[in-house]
Amino acid sequence: MFELNQRARKLAVSSSITLRFFIGAFAFCLFTIPAAPQAITVSTALDGLPSGLSVSYDLNFVACPPPHPEVHAGRVPLLTEQTSTVFTPVTLPGGQISLSTRTVTRYVGETTIAPQSDNGCGSSVPPNTVRSFYSVVGGDAEDHTAFRSTQEFSEGTLVPGGSFEFNHSLSAATSSLTSNGNVPTTVHKSFVLHFTAFYSDAFGSDQVITPTLDFTKPVAVGIAGQPNFSFGTVNQSHVKMTLTPDGQVCLAILGIATKCKNRSAGGTLANGEVTVFLEPTSGASGNAGFFTMNWVFRFEPAFAGGDFNVIVSADDKDLPTYLVATEEVVHGIRRLVHVQRALDLLPWKSLTFPVDVTN
Repeated sequence: MFELNQRARKLAVSSSITLRFFIGAFAFCLFTIPAAPQAITVSTALDGLPSGLSVSYDLNFVACPPPHPEVHAGRVPLLTEQTSTVFTPVTLPGGQISLSTRTVTRYVGETTIAPQSDNGCGSSVPPNTVRSFYSVVGGDAEDHTAFRSTQEFSEGTLVPGGSFEFNHSLSAATSSLTSNGNVPTTVHKSFVLHFTAFYSDAFGSDQVITPTLDFTKPVAVGIAGQPNFSFGTVNQSHVKMTLTPDGQVCLAILGIATKCKNRSAGGTLANGEVTVFLEPTSGASGNAGFFTMNWVFRFEPAFAGGDFNVIVSADDKDLPTYLVATEEVVHGIRRLVHVQRALDLLPWKSLTFPVDVTN
């Protein structure tokens, strides 16, 4: 009996030591496991698009060495649409003040991303340096689903555990017009002129199409038989040069039929008292993010000069259709449906320059 008690005591002591060892080992592991990096919260707001679209937002980590593909960081698969009404005072022809209203659409969303510990870039690019882009759902020429994505935005370096807000406004616009490096104000007939226009597009410089250079003059708009009543003025085109997507240069002159010629044919295109030199008249995308258009032309001596408003414009290359949410009423029940619809996603924002054409 005494030996049994002795063995029981030894077994109890051994079990106690073993239990303490396992508890201590567990505690050691518990306190030596590194804490998981804190998630990063990113929110976004997007302006510049029409309402009813399906828009997503993607974030990518910058990775090295180039051309190593970027690492996908996070996504908001469908941004939420918000609308607000903006009131703008407008002075009517009689001097009365009226309020003009317009609806502003904004797409918003939020996501969390797990931070990186290493992006392979060393000290040149910190981990958690991100770029982002937006995508709009649409349809291609065969009615298949297509996505139109913006160019990437550099958002900087994110801090683990932090919250960041990235807001953007999309546009397609003329940026500037120069002649021999300067903004043109006066040009002379009989001289070969070199005009260079720069365009930007949120979907990329390769999405700029149909650049135009339009020499216009203001004309009054009123009511027939009421010479003292006017709605103001509009610009009437006198000379309009256009480069079409299929490579045609077109020259439209007021009161004369438009003429077109493929620029690859070389030589010149003449219409009325204006001549365009085809080979040097060309456009190129990707120059520091801009589409650059070079116009080389000449006003002949008999051209009717004077003061012109030169409108520099282009078009944004749309998908054939976009997926648009719209309401419909069927049997008295209102419901939201999505349909494919042709849209001018980014109406072009042109620039106007006053230019005097003289001898």
